[in-house]
Amino acid sequence: MSLKANLAVLCDNASLDTNSKISVNGIFENIFSDSFPYVHPQLFVVVSVPITESGQYNTTISLKKDENKNEIASMKLIHTISEPVADQGKILIVGRFVNITLSEEGSYSFYVVVNGEDIVRLPLKVLHS
Repeated sequence: MSLKANLAVLCDNASLDTNSKISVNGIFENIFSDSFPYVHPQLFVVVSVPITESGQYNTTISLKKDENKNEIASMKLIHTISEPVADQGKILIVGRFVNITLSEEGSYSFYVVVNGEDIVRLPLKVLHS
């Protein structure tokens, strides 16, 4: 099964209501800091992935420095879809990262992997202000 994201953003805040509706605030691709290391207080990774089968979806979100691929932060999520999937089936991934230490300016990326399959890479530039 080939999975692909139809929505993928980094943002300041996100929430998921009981009807599977995502609210996203403050979409960004750059973080600015006047000194390093810099601790970013909070950010969210939001991804929607259409699916056609019920089952368990194991998700990993990892933040890595592009230059050396060193992992800075990661989280694992499990989505279990037990009901039959209709045409509108999807998994909604909302990952909250708190107090991420960014040691230097440069290019970073969030990688989202579901059931061992690369779904999306979200670039993040960290710049000196």
